[in-house]
Amino acid sequence: MATSILSTPCYQLYQDLVDRIFGNSVVKIKPDVDNNVIGTLKYTTDFLCFKKNFESRLMRLKDRYAGSPSFNDLIKTIAQVADSKNWEGAYAELVAYDVMSNDYLHDAIELNKTLPVSESFAGEMGGKETNEDGFIGEYNLYFDVKILADTVGGILKGIIDEAIKQANQDSICNILPEYPLDDDEWDYQTHRNQLMEELRDYLIANKPSDNKGKACMGSHIVPRLSFRINWGGGINSSAGAYNPYRHAEECKHLIFKRYTKKFMKDNPFFLVMVNFPWYNNKINSFINADEVFYRSLSRRTFCEYKHLQTKMSAIEPKYIGSETVFEVSNYLSGIIFIDDHSIKEDQYSCHIYMNPNAKNKLKYGSLYLQQIVALGDNRGIWDDLENDNY
Repeated sequence: MATSILSTPCYQLYQDLVDRIFGNSVVKIKPDVDNNVIGTLKYTTDFLCFKKNFESRLMRLKDRYAGSPSFNDLIKTIAQVADSKNWEGAYAELVAYDVMSNDYLHDAIELNKTLPVSESFAGEMGGKETNEDGFIGEYNLYFDVKILADTVGGILKGIIDEAIKQANQDSICNILPEYPLDDDEWDYQTHRNQLMEELRDYLIANKPSDNKGKACMGSHIVPRLSFRINWGGGINSSAGAYNPYRHAEECKHLIFKRYTKKFMKDNPFFLVMVNFPWYNNKINSFINADEVFYRSLSRRTFCEYKHLQTKMSAIEPKYIGSETVFEVSNYLSGIIFIDDHSIKEDQYSCHIYMNPNAKNKLKYGSLYLQQIVALGDNRGIWDDLENDNY
């Protein structure tokens, strides 16, 4: 069947969709370019399964949140799905709110909770307030939703594309970045313009006269970053087999560097990591490799520093405080990994790993969490890691 593409802008097609579900102009979509989610709406014969499942998800969320105090927060998140820069996080939140709502909950999850900075580690990370994506009052459980993706790689792709364009080397230049997988994307996002200009200026100054050659440029702005540059033909790539254990080793500080500011001090707190194939991922469909990675990363986060006195500031210089890495890790009650399968089926997988050393353990919500796993497909698991805590 030939692909047919509508001429109507994607943002308008998305506006039409949310108008049908929520009513005219309840959700207000701003004009913007398309992205991987709303971009599917312009195709009349492709992505039919995803579009059907996405619409079903929006309808479930409407039914769950209609009349609740968090309805307006849900509406704002739905609108952000149309944002060309922030759609990944907004879509992940919708997945999480949908998956985490089950019959064990009497009330809708409270969304977008802002609390005093003293209630979390936000102050120790230089923040001025505490904001969590969700709160389940029945279990006194806070959570925050993040995308499981190579977010640094996504930022660098935009930097590279713009640098090549401004250097007028679109047709002759190919660039691969090299960087630590557990780096905080904030370091790259806040220096985005400077990194682009640094790379652009290098390309202009070092372009070979015959437009053929290779070079490796180390960044002075983010010293951990380098670019492998190839002018002309040939292959510019890094090859290697995927190993989930090595991936977890390379990312073992990721949770601490990026998300410590979210850890609650006196309440159970969970990170919810959403994996979606249309994110900029390093893991997708490796049979059981995702589960191996999830468990290995969780165990490293919860247990690796149990017998060490490594200070948190040693792995994250922005951290203000005297706590060790292990002491900080005790304030993360668990990690919930959600694999969204809606591209091909109205289904998900859920892997939940509890922190056996958690200071704020979930007292009454274990059955609720296990039900989240059970309602997904048979690939999910709930694991308390109690027998692997050494």
